[in-house]
Amino acid sequence: MFLAVLSSRIAASLVSSINEMQKPRRAAALENCRKWNQIKEGQTMHSPPDIFAPHFTDDPYRHFDVLREEFPVSYSEQAGGYFISRHSDVRQVLHDKTFTARPLQSRVELVTQGPVLAQIEGREHSAKRKIVVRSFTEPSLSRYHVGVIERNIEGLLGPLLKQESIDVVRDFGRKLSIYVMLDILGLPRSDFKQINEWCAGISKYSFSLDSSLETRAKAISCGRALNNYLTPVVQKRQNHPEGDLISDWCASEAGDKRMATDAIRVLCVNALVAAVEPTDKTLGLLMRHLIENPEQQDAVRSDRRLLAAAVAETLRCTPPVQIIPRQSERDTTFGTGHFVPAGSTIYCLLAAANRDPRVFTHPERFDIFRSDLGKDRSFAGAAEHFAFGSGRHFCAGAAFARAEIEMAANSLFDATINWRYAQGFRYGEDGIYTRGPKSLLLAFDRV
Repeated sequence: MFLAVLSSRIAASLVSSINEMQKPRRAAALENCRKWNQIKEGQTMHSPPDIFAPHFTDDPYRHFDVLREEFPVSYSEQAGGYFISRHSDVRQVLHDKTFTARPLQSRVELVTQGPVLAQIEGREHSAKRKIVVRSFTEPSLSRYHVGVIERNIEGLLGPLLKQESIDVVRDFGRKLSIYVMLDILGLPRSDFKQINEWCAGISKYSFSLDSSLETRAKAISCGRALNNYLTPVVQKRQNHPEGDLISDWCASEAGDKRMATDAIRVLCVNALVAAVEPTDKTLGLLMRHLIENPEQQDAVRSDRRLLAAAVAETLRCTPPVQIIPRQSERDTTFGTGHFVPAGSTIYCLLAAANRDPRVFTHPERFDIFRSDLGKDRSFAGAAEHFAFGSGRHFCAGAAFARAEIEMAANSLFDATINWRYAQGFRYGEDGIYTRGPKSLLLAFDRV
């Protein structure tokens, strides 16, 4: 107990010292921001939308035009960094190697007790990324994973179709994505509830702007529990391999040597947390758009080849991951003339960039027929939208996510018609860093 209190006091002292050291930089950044916020000579200076305010979090999309046009680079003292919202600036940050994933270290690595793929750079990143990409793309996708996805869809959807409505997010999408990842990794389905809770606790702090001590402590506790759970599993597979992905990673070489136990454990945490967050949100968002655009729903139902375009447009219009943080390793001046000093944290507003009218025509509209998106490249590094990131840290599981979402949606199309919100259900979204519906009650008729 004494050591814990002493450690806490030392940590608090260090944080206080760091904050004192950063005060001059913050003051300079705020002064720069005040100067930048004066749009044109003669106009009254005003402030950018407060990303942490309730009116922003309730509906961030209605504020993106103001951010892009009037405050394309804006400093937030609460976030301790700069928010960028134009497509060209976001692309620059995600592709330029002088912008690193260093901000993830303070949050993610603290919880995972090791660097995740999204924060690693250089040769280590290339070697480990190659292993993960190989695991979740062809031919592995068709050979090993499609059957697992099919079996889980069938097992989950069968009982749900006996009900008057389905919660597409909670009862279908979330369970599907986690069940599939458990099966692929070779972890018991009976541990679903506990792993789901651990991953949710990790995500709430690691991939958010929530800096509360309570959320941080919860994330560290969940991370420690998940790490303690996974370490003996990885060690067992290293000595006695089975036909699962963990065993495959244990036998894989990153560079010229096999990965250590901790490196494999962190990849497992990475895969599980990724399964918890975006897939269920994307499926819910897709259903929302198709329910609210019945003509496009009918078009997809008549020609399933349009489903890929519907998923791609969902990812552009309402990406489940809305922010990616980076750190500038050198002084940078963006195309708008805004200066950001070296060492600054930069938050890429993916959802705002995805609705930039300089790139997309009528960007606020959900349109599966738009010609400026390109569905064939929307799930690859050449994608115009940023839902999967871009550049060297483009999501390694994009092809897998596409397959899972399209197979789930196709199964709903096969079994049901006349999609609508269940009586009394009111659609809503929440989140700043990641965003989507917590629930979507789908009413339907059986085919």
